[in-house]
Amino acid sequence: MKLQSHFPAAFASNDASYKKQFYPEARRILQDYVLAVGKSLAEKDSNTYAPSLNVFNMYARQDYCTGEPLISREALKEINQQIGAFEQNSK
Repeated sequence: MKLQSHFPAAFASNDASYKKQFYPEARRILQDYVLAVGKSLAEKDSNTYAPSLNVFNMYARQDYCTGEPLISREALKEINQQIGAFEQNSK
């Protein structure tokens, strides 16, 4: 919805090449949301911490066709330091 609000024509065509032009912005939006989850981990209670951490790690490490993880190693390291976790080996 955020992509469509920024680019009202984003879904106006079924042409795949037309939609590809919006991919960088869609990836950035997802990146922002995943970073927000990561940054909120330190405030999570015991009931929500583990599920939130799992979701964060799942999305953060995906490359989404770019060859680079959604969340940079530097950002992961910073978040792990904030929550007192040790970085696990990643791909």
